[in-house]
Amino acid sequence: MPQIDDSVRRLTYEDIDKLRAELTDEQRTFIDAYLDNEFDIRRARHVAGITHQTALRYLRQDARSSVIVRWYMDRHAVTSEETLARLSDIARADIGEFLDIEEDIETGEEFTRFNLKRAKLEGRTHLIRKLELKSDGSIRVELHDSLKALEMFARTHKLLADNVSNTYNQQIDWSSLPDAYLARLADGENVAQVLRDYAQERSSAGAQSYS
Repeated sequence: MPQIDDSVRRLTYEDIDKLRAELTDEQRTFIDAYLDNEFDIRRARHVAGITHQTALRYLRQDARSSVIVRWYMDRHAVTSEETLARLSDIARADIGEFLDIEEDIETGEEFTRFNLKRAKLEGRTHLIRKLELKSDGSIRVELHDSLKALEMFARTHKLLADNVSNTYNQQIDWSSLPDAYLARLADGENVAQVLRDYAQERSSAGAQSYS
């Protein structure tokens, strides 16, 4: 991300609208498409019908276009705190929060239904990785990988690399880590300590089985 100086940060929406008005129709079309397509220059230049060289010139040499892009990036950038909060949400996610157990009126059999409306109202749809409508009318829901989120969370804090020895990494099967330990990690507890406790618990259980 390019460096954002204070003069750009102090600009208002009205200031940016004035800069956009000063652009040519071609420039404005390209810049709007560039922002709408998450800084994908290939798609943006296709929408504007311009060459790659022209697109680069608008971005690098036109001061107004450059300011608009840098201002937009600053306003919409995801902070490190937001990233960690999102990872924490994914790590804690439990699909059971959005499952309703209902009864078929005709057969009396119980069935499970994913309550998408509840997830949306609670602002939790970012937990959903894939939503698929099947041929029978049912919905297949897949949440983001909570285990992967935990590992990313730990690596962000350099916990796995700095505080957990290779011995622990070899001993711990992350996929089988009990929910209680996953919850401790999601709560931000020191990863090394959690893994040591888990290793000790497994060691104690093994010792008891041979006694």
